[in-house]
Amino acid sequence: MFEHNELILEMVELGQEVNPACPFVSCITDEWGQLLVTAVSSKHISPLYTSEQLALHLLARNYSCKPNQPLTLYSTAEITPAGVEALIHMNLYAGIQITRHVYGASREDVSRLWSPCSSITCTDMYEAFRGERPVIEFIGGVEKDACDAMFEEAGILFRDGTGPVLSSDLEEFCSIEDWMLESCYEDVCE
Repeated sequence: MFEHNELILEMVELGQEVNPACPFVSCITDEWGQLLVTAVSSKHISPLYTSEQLALHLLARNYSCKPNQPLTLYSTAEITPAGVEALIHMNLYAGIQITRHVYGASREDVSRLWSPCSSITCTDMYEAFRGERPVIEFIGGVEKDACDAMFEEAGILFRDGTGPVLSSDLEEFCSIEDWMLESCYEDVCE
């Protein structure tokens, strides 16, 4: 099973490489730490393609999750309010049990360092949801300094419009395989 810190640091590196001006990255793992899906923000293709919502879409489209199978959503930043609603919907109606959200930078930090965005925290949004709610644990501040530094660098590119021209091919921004296995295999074999 991966340590939270190791995975978040790998996601920071992936975000800087794939979409340096908007380096939001999300991964979903099973209870044993196996990466199921990974998505990098693709909002330049569609405003619906935040990293977390794209990851949830890929999971629903490519996997048949077992009832009560606990999954974890990892993100370089705290999930958006719309993402919290998507998590609740997936838990209640699609049988996808995201029971934990682990993230690096807070919404407040992202708004300060990158670009103004909603400062509503995932916990506040979760608590404000009326009706039945699944149990979701929120763990924030994992590798906060690395995530904050990434968003600060990205903010300069984003605000100045100096980020790279990005592909419109969605497949370049997501994966439905465990890309960490290759690096683990290389470490063992060297």
